[in-house]
Amino acid sequence: MAEITPLIKMYIQKLDPKIFGLNKIDVKGIYPIGAGESNSNYLIELNGKKIVFRLHLERNSLDKPEREYTVLKAIEQTGIAPEPILYELNSNYFESSFIILDYVEGTALPSDFSLSNNQFKVLAQELAKLHLCNINKNILHNKFSYVNYLKRFKEDIKYIEKKFID
Repeated sequence: MAEITPLIKMYIQKLDPKIFGLNKIDVKGIYPIGAGESNSNYLIELNGKKIVFRLHLERNSLDKPEREYTVLKAIEQTGIAPEPILYELNSNYFESSFIILDYVEGTALPSDFSLSNNQFKVLAQELAKLHLCNINKNILHNKFSYVNYLKRFKEDIKYIEKKFID
């Protein structure tokens, strides 16, 4: 793939600035901010706003950004995750699908980071709170089986309770 940052800049500048809550788009900088298991992430500094451009690299599941976007939209009102702005499965600019998200300030944990039992317990409790939130199930309904999701969640909670809370 050719150098990606000029393509990202060209793509962002052609978007409607209103999707970012701006009157105009002025790309101040684009910086690689690491990679996930199947994506490369870029911080984009606009005039007054920071966003993340996540380019999906896994060829056998190009719909992953759409699924991520759908889940983030469903939990958007909780305020616990970055706001999804848009996704594209096919683009004339890139050889892969991607998603654009609001940037969340913070530091990434190192790959060798591990939780103590107490930290894991706190994390599990916070995760349980997330799953108890009133999410927009209508958004998820068309993309996922909510019944299967709840079944997996209950199994995960039983495992966490048995291992870390009892």
